[in-house]
Order: sequence, then C-alpha cells, then structure tokens
Amino acid sequence: MNTSPTTKGLLGSRSTEGAIKGITTLPVELHTSILLSLPFPDLLSSYRLCSLWRSLIPTIIDPHRLHLLNLAFLPHKRDPYPYPITLSVRNDYVQYIETKHGISIPEEYRLVLTEWPFSHPPLNMTWPDALRFFADPDKGCSCDRRGHQFMHCSCQDREVGNQWIEASNRLLDKIYADEELDLYSDPLDDNWNWFTELPYGMIDSVDQRDRIIKLFKSYRCSPPTAPDTPPGSKHTGAIWGHGKTYSQLGLPVLDLSARLVDDSTPFWVAYHFGRTHMILRGEARGQIHACSESGGYEGFIAESFFQWNEEEMEDDAREILKGGVPRTPRCLRRFSVHLPQEENAGW
Repeated sequence: MNTSPTTKGLLGSRSTEGAIKGITTLPVELHTSILLSLPFPDLLSSYRLCSLWRSLIPTIIDPHRLHLLNLAFLPHKRDPYPYPITLSVRNDYVQYIETKHGISIPEEYRLVLTEWPFSHPPLNMTWPDALRFFADPDKGCSCDRRGHQFMHCSCQDREVGNQWIEASNRLLDKIYADEELDLYSDPLDDNWNWFTELPYGMIDSVDQRDRIIKLFKSYRCSPPTAPDTPPGSKHTGAIWGHGKTYSQLGLPVLDLSARLVDDSTPFWVAYHFGRTHMILRGEARGQIHACSESGGYEGFIAESFFQWNEEEMEDDAREILKGGVPRTPRCLRRFSVHLPQEENAGW
C-alpha cells in the first residue's frame, strides 16, 4: 500500500511511545484537520496508528468512505482475486472516460476506482468488463460476436451512450397524475395490460413497478442540460421524446458489463446475453440498469456500484459471447439451445 511521506513518518514513530502520546495530546480539531486531508489509502494506515484515530476516523469521513473502510478490514472470499486491476490503471481509466466523453462518473463508482488501494475489488463487488477492457483489451473484451467470429470488437464503441426506454403515453399520463396503478388489474379498459404498455421484462414485481414509476417521474421535466453536466459536455440531460402513442426516454449511461440471463423454462433451457449500464444524469444518477442484447430495457439492477453484486461470468459463457467454442462440452450443449444469433444492436 502506498502512503504519503506524512503518514509514513507517523507510522514510523509507532515504536516510540512518546511520539504516540505526543500525538494524542493535540487538540481534536487538529486531529480532524489532519485526517480529513489524507487520501483513503492513508486513512487505512492511520486507522491502525492509535486508538484515538481509530475512534475518530469513522465519525468524520463521509458515508461512502466509511462503507469502504469497513470493507477494507473484511477477509476476501477469493484469494488471489481474478482480474486484478491496480489503482494507477483505474485512475487512468477515470481520466480517459471523463476527458473523452465529457462526463463525470457517479460518486460511489468513482470513489472505488480512484481511492480503493487494492487490486481486487471490495467484497461482493466485481471489476466491470469495461474497466477490464481498458486494462487489457484482449482479456477484457465482452462484446457480443456470436455467429460473427471475425467481427471487429465493439467494446470501446459502447463506453458511453444512451439507453432507450419506451412507454405508452396513457401510462405516462396516469403516472404523472399520481394515480394508483394496480400491477395486474385492468385500470383503464379491456385492452389494458402492463406488458403492452411497457417493454417486456420491465416489471415482474410491485417493487420493480414502483422503481420504474419513480424513474419515469424523475425525468418528466428534465432540463436540456442537467446541473451536473460539465462545461462542453457532449451528453445532455435525459428527457422524454413524445410520439403519437408511445414516448421514448434516452438515458445517458456508462457501460459496465455483459450479463448472462437465464431464460430457461420447465420445457427447455435457453439463455440470452445483455448489458448492465450506470445512469449518468438526473435523480437516477449512479443507478445500474440492464438492457437486452437488442438494446431493449430489462430493468433495475442496483441503486449504486456499492450494491452491484452480479457473479462473475464463467469463462465458457464468455467464449460463447465472443463467438468462440467453450472448452467444456457439457457447457456447449447447455448454452447452444435456443441462443439468439442476431448481432448486438448497440444502443
């Protein structure tokens, strides 16, 4: 772990009881000032320095850093962790993405990328495919090339883009009027059906419905450029585009990872691949949502990167995703049934 000269000096004095006692006699305000000026890796070192700082640090750092502080001292389930990515590489990724696309990465994810000192991700989190691709394009490629083995890799093309959501105008009218909506009843007429008013897969529970309603409402009156848009940004704030019967919402998103979706039924085994995206604008900024390989919206995943807990995709699934042949014959039989072969439609 890298530490600043100031912290190294303090840690070097641990063997001297007089130095420790001298530190503890300083006013609390000075302790606070010192600790708040330290980057997160040095906070971890300082946390071990003395009981005073150990008790003081959790009370002064922001909730996001406190969450990472707690995770830093928990044992990791997998050691060595696969796909290690160093802090310097992650900082380069942040600078590259934010400079090239004129966006600001949402806070929780940016904090992990720029301050988490270890090469493995925090407990129960994974390094997204997009980050892995930046670190190593060969190992990190996760674009959909099934049936197109010689197709050019499109991972870099999808770094930042728009996720489109479509909903009927009459549904939006009811949502914005704050009317009660029953998930399965017939609140409008005999033709009403949630699964025709919204894209397939958007709603499978009351909680999912409430999240979708909240998401829609937060973008009803979005300005052309959101307050968090940096000067000169290429991406404006999301806003509904109204059609005759249906409206579309284009959400600026940061690409994260490919995902394998189990579509199996009691009658057959079937899968499809999709993507996970992090929203960059509006009240839903930082949330992670999913889309299908054809670009259709597939629902809420996590409130922030801290809550994103998708399992690693197995190597055999990644081989199929890229158009290769998996090494395990059993997996080949399992994944080859009813897999769609169309090319990824992108955003």
